[in-house]
Amino acid sequence: MVDLTGSSSPFQQSIPNFAFYLPAVIVFGLAALFGYKLYKSLMEKELKKQEKVKNKHTKKSKKNN
Repeated sequence: MVDLTGSSSPFQQSIPNFAFYLPAVIVFGLAALFGYKLYKSLMEKELKKQEKVKNKHTKKSKKNN
């Protein structure tokens, strides 16, 4: 619990720790999701590029035969 008042105050006010943990979990979860999506997108792009080069070489070799 986070105390918002001093010890001399007659009224005690506090915020439960859950109020801080939940937004932190959400932010880190979203960052992980976007990071995964970015990684997946870059890997797909790289695979397509490699496939394109491979197809280009096979067409070139077929043309020479």
